[in-house]
Amino acid sequence: MEANQTPNSLNVTSRDLNQTNGPDMAVWVTFGIPLWNWYLTNLTICVAGALFNLLLIVAILGSRSHRRGSGCLIVNVVFIEFCMCAAHLPLNTIMTYQAQFHTFAGWVCPYVHFTFLWTQQAGHWSACFLALNRFVAFVFPHSYPRWTSRAAYIGMIAGAWTVGFVDNLFLALGFGGRYVFMPPWYSCGPRSDGRAVLPVVSAIGVYVPEGIQAALYIIIIVKVKIFSRSNRICIDVNNSSVAQARTVAHRRFSVVKILLVSSVWYILCYFPNTIIASTSLIRYFVRNPVLQLWMRTLFLCGYAVNPIFFFALSADYRIAAARPLSLLCVMMTRLKKR
Repeated sequence: MEANQTPNSLNVTSRDLNQTNGPDMAVWVTFGIPLWNWYLTNLTICVAGALFNLLLIVAILGSRSHRRGSGCLIVNVVFIEFCMCAAHLPLNTIMTYQAQFHTFAGWVCPYVHFTFLWTQQAGHWSACFLALNRFVAFVFPHSYPRWTSRAAYIGMIAGAWTVGFVDNLFLALGFGGRYVFMPPWYSCGPRSDGRAVLPVVSAIGVYVPEGIQAALYIIIIVKVKIFSRSNRICIDVNNSSVAQARTVAHRRFSVVKILLVSSVWYILCYFPNTIIASTSLIRYFVRNPVLQLWMRTLFLCGYAVNPIFFFALSADYRIAAARPLSLLCVMMTRLKKR
């Protein structure tokens, strides 16, 4: 297992990989062509994912209606996904491929992997705070205005990045383990020193925010279902306040559906590695270096595909994205005429 794993699963895998492959560097000779194919595929997905995430950011910032409410929280989540696709995961891919040429010194690994995990865990907590914001909007609408203040948004965004930073600071300082190049592909990953620090890091950075997020979305869905059933009576359509409230509720739930689909997709892309590392499948997995590579591609798709859900499930986001694309086309046309 490589850099896309949780710290706990990385510890398990690195131990097994050392037993299976040891210092044998022939993996690049045996699997040279599959490695090259994976390398090109990953970089292609990274470029596409970065462009899609950038387009979504521009679409949100360019639309006043999308900037309001939870818009800044959504931008923060999408910005993290952009960073993963544009910087961290391409760098991880390049380092994996270049390891056969001994390109990077050992001191590079701690810096690279610390920023990788910091950004990744900031994404988990950012998504959790976004779910909390949506939860308050649906379950406690009268308290929602207090959650839309600038101080509240800054606190949630800064809090997500702070938790991710502090959570990974222990390993960065050598407490509980350290970041090293690990076989078979010699990519960066955390290795435990025997103390039970890695499971705690995983719990704080991954399982706690993902668990809270799942619980909040389930409560929102139940709340919406109950509300829909209790309001299946005739309401005066001329009542403008009721109509406006329904419009706002519909718009909010549309965003929740997109976020829920995105969360489920991310879980499907992220947790297969954790499941493999926690079951007897690990013995088969460590003997298939190529499969390890493609599991990392699955992890990458968790970040690259999310913007597609926004554009596919919401006409408002499609319209917002069409504006910068139209402007870009006009600019390209003018440049060609010169």
